[in-house]
Amino acid sequence: MKLAFASLAILATAACTTNPPKADDPAYALTGGKADSTWCHVQFDSVESTSIRVDYQIASTTTEQEFSRTAQPLWLNVARGDLGGAQAVRVWMGDEMYSSEEGYDLAAQYNLFQSGPAAQVDLYRSEDPTRFTGPLAAGLPISEYWDGDDQATIHAHQFAIVIDGTWQTDPISGTHNFVTRDLGGCGE
Repeated sequence: MKLAFASLAILATAACTTNPPKADDPAYALTGGKADSTWCHVQFDSVESTSIRVDYQIASTTTEQEFSRTAQPLWLNVARGDLGGAQAVRVWMGDEMYSSEEGYDLAAQYNLFQSGPAAQVDLYRSEDPTRFTGPLAAGLPISEYWDGDDQATIHAHQFAIVIDGTWQTDPISGTHNFVTRDLGGCGE
C-alpha cells in the first residue's frame, strides 16, 4: 500500500512538471520589475489597498484612410500582500469613445460618450504569490483618425476588478470603476 501511494505521488509530480507555466507580464519579467521605455503604465490603487497596473505598448496602424493606435500588447496586474490565498481575480474593461474636439470633460458633463466593446479577463497567479496577471490579447483601442475628419475619436477606459467576489473601490470616484481618459499620452 505504501508503494502504491509513492507511485501516485510520482505520477502527480510528473503531471505537474509537464504543464508549461503560464507567461508572466514582460514588464515585470525585466530586471528589477521595471520595464524599459517602450512600455507604458497606468496604475490605480483601490480603497482595499489593491494595486492595479496596466502595462502596454502603443501600436500604430496606418492605411490610406485611417490612422489608429492600440494599446497592444497589454497586460493586467492585480497585486496585494494578502493575495496568497485568493482563488480568482477578474478584470472587466469598458470602452467609452469621445471626440477629440469636445474632450473628455465636456463628454462626461453632457454624457456624449459612445460605448465601445467591453472585455473581460480572468487573471492567473504569477510566480509572485501576491500578484495575479494576464494579457488582453486584442489590446485596447486608443484612438482613430479618419482622413478628412477634423477630429479624432479617443477612447477612455474603465477597469473594474473583482477578487474572490469582492469588487475593488476607486478612492477618487467611490465607485467600482477605475478610469483612464486616454492611454495614448504615454511616451509623448
